[in-house]
Amino acid sequence: MTTKAKLLWLLSSVLVLLGLALGSNWYFSKRFEREAAPPGMEASVATPEPGNESASLEAAVRALMPAAGLFRDDWLRRDGDTWNLKIPRRRDSKALGEYIRLGLQRSGTKLDDFEWRDFPQWRGFYLEADGDKLVAVQDKSPALAIVIDDWGYHTKVLKQMQTFPGRLTIAA
Repeated sequence: MTTKAKLLWLLSSVLVLLGLALGSNWYFSKRFEREAAPPGMEASVATPEPGNESASLEAAVRALMPAAGLFRDDWLRRDGDTWNLKIPRRRDSKALGEYIRLGLQRSGTKLDDFEWRDFPQWRGFYLEADGDKLVAVQDKSPALAIVIDDWGYHTKVLKQMQTFPGRLTIAA
């Protein structure tokens, strides 16, 4: 095989891999924009409670959270007159915003405003529905993970590490 043929083969392989990566990213970002709900999400649309707009927004968002992969209840909190939703780092926040917007519309919640925001330190969306506000934020700051393997043989050290004051995941 000549050098020119090797370069063409390498270039075509890189282009194919790039196309696969971009295509899958496009697929996952467009997945929640479809009008029809994906399988299993039909039952997650909340019905608004008459006369209680604030509770209806909370109930509708909480009903949409599990199907969107947001399983922790403490990710949605009330702060004064605004609901705050924490978006995990590994979620596509733009697609999640579109999914929540469409889910709220399907549930009968009237959206007054929806805005996507992307800043250097965070990205997310802001919406107003039935006079209530929701701010969803995804932190873009750097993260650090340190992995130390084979500590399971040192039980004294593991017991001491369990009292570590910071966020720590221990696997023995």
